[in-house]
Amino acid sequence: MVAEKIGESVEVEGVTYTVGTAVSVNKRSDYAGLVGKITEIATDGDMDTDNDCIDIYCDFEEPTDPAVIERLEKRFSYIYDEPRTLQDICLDGIVMAPDEISLID
Repeated sequence: MVAEKIGESVEVEGVTYTVGTAVSVNKRSDYAGLVGKITEIATDGDMDTDNDCIDIYCDFEEPTDPAVIERLEKRFSYIYDEPRTLQDICLDGIVMAPDEISLID
């Protein structure tokens, strides 16, 4: 199943994830410190990853906090084994697992 319209929801382990809901990314993710919105949710055979649960697609806002920017640039430079700036890091359509994000009321 793919939920992609604003307001469509998927419940997982007592948490309801809704397209359009604001989220923040926790320290379990390479994208820690970012905030954005859920744009799509995929389950079962419609998933693009091997996540155990669901794929939650998010578009993130460009961070303004220098500490968050520095952390992202360092992390992605390490991942790609070459220097990366914020402009080199895609912030849209990022697949997240439920344990990497927190819903913002």
